[in-house]
Amino acid sequence: APSAPRGGSPGRTSTGASTGSMYGLIRRPLVLPALFLAYLQRWHRGELPHTYQDQAMNAEVAHAICSAPDPVVAFAADPALWGEMAGSKALSDALAIAYNRVQDFLADNQLQAA
Repeated sequence: APSAPRGGSPGRTSTGASTGSMYGLIRRPLVLPALFLAYLQRWHRGELPHTYQDQAMNAEVAHAICSAPDPVVAFAADPALWGEMAGSKALSDALAIAYNRVQDFLADNQLQAA
């Protein structure tokens, strides 16, 4: 019989998510990438006092993501950021939830949402 993950029951992670669900495994850590996307969008609109520089993503790619009809889906499709998970529905869905949480936080704290 399979053993239970530490701190949980069989078939569950320590956070209670089903181990068979990629969404359950990735949704919480996606708040940081969602914050990065919100940052990129502010930069894209010219609201930051500095030039964006990143070795992993060039400025043209960042602008294209922010200009896309759905920036979350475009961000989730970037293989430089996500490797083999890029473009997966599970990643896009989980990132959309995290991104909405970031936008709610910004609005609730009277910060500018994207």
